[in-house]
Amino acid sequence: MVSCALETRHGLWFAQMPIKPKGVSKKKRTFGAPVFQYFTGARGRFVDLLPVKDAGETGAGTLH
Repeated sequence: MVSCALETRHGLWFAQMPIKPKGVSKKKRTFGAPVFQYFTGARGRFVDLLPVKDAGETGAGTLH
């Protein structure tokens, strides 16, 4: 299993993809395209690593 986390100024996005064999090879492996999901309640030491937005900065809202 491969886990990906993407932190933007718009929020946190997470995805998990299973690792599967690539074709008939026994040594080569790959994983499919990630499908990111938006998370609002994530907490921990690897969250909120980006600097805080300026108070006057207007954002575009959440992505997608």
